[in-house]
Amino acid sequence: MARQEQERENLLRDAKSLPERAELIVSNRNENVFFGFRREGSCSVYLGTDPVYHFNSAGELRRAFVKGLLYKADRGRLASLKRRRQDHEVQLRRHDLNHLEIIDFCQQVEQDLAELKKVIKSNQYELVGQVPETVDIIAKFSQWLAQQDGQIEIAELPNVK
Repeated sequence: MARQEQERENLLRDAKSLPERAELIVSNRNENVFFGFRREGSCSVYLGTDPVYHFNSAGELRRAFVKGLLYKADRGRLASLKRRRQDHEVQLRRHDLNHLEIIDFCQQVEQDLAELKKVIKSNQYELVGQVPETVDIIAKFSQWLAQQDGQIEIAELPNVK
């Protein structure tokens, strides 16, 4: 893990692990929205630089970055990891979320996705760009968002399935 954090790369240009991806300007956000799909169908959603949500191909939350904390799925539950910098290393302090913390976290994810779904459904966005240009990425993302209606499920593992 890098000792010094850098600004995020240009995801539209550089996110090669997401061969289908797009960036949007959304009127109610200070930062652009980016989303993309891996080859096996898993989706990543960046609501600016924070929050960021990564889902597996079954639509289960596997990783997230929210308010400076990393989150990862572990046997259907969530653990947060906080960076603690020391002189010669960076340590990650783990906190296993309790049942109520998981519910609160998932409700926030659900709310963020519902707001994004509403924005896209009402065409309140501007497409900055997409890769590849031949795919209807907005329709694909809209369909994915529709499948996320309801309670967010936590993956067994943080890995892509």
